[in-house]
Amino acid sequence: MNEPLKNPTPAQRFRESSDNISKHRDMVDSREFQRAVDYGLLEYQHTLCNNIPDGNTAVGVGLRMLGATEIIRLIRNLSETAPPKPTIIQAGLDHKA
Repeated sequence: MNEPLKNPTPAQRFRESSDNISKHRDMVDSREFQRAVDYGLLEYQHTLCNNIPDGNTAVGVGLRMLGATEIIRLIRNLSETAPPKPTIIQAGLDHKA
């Protein structure tokens, strides 16, 4: 039985609409979106790396780039759901072991 979610995540709320899902997939699959993401990420990288005076700043830049790639991954996969995990049925305890 499918009970309604009592506290859905933003992604779950987004996926409640089939219109959201289909339009999002069309957008993410478009060449324009891919081009914008590629060049936007390159420009962000260029901006961040333009002035790195020391190692601590370099670490911060690396973490910011990691965050940027994470948000891009989240945006790309917003309309997708993870495949259901297989149910493992165990017969019970092996008392002979």
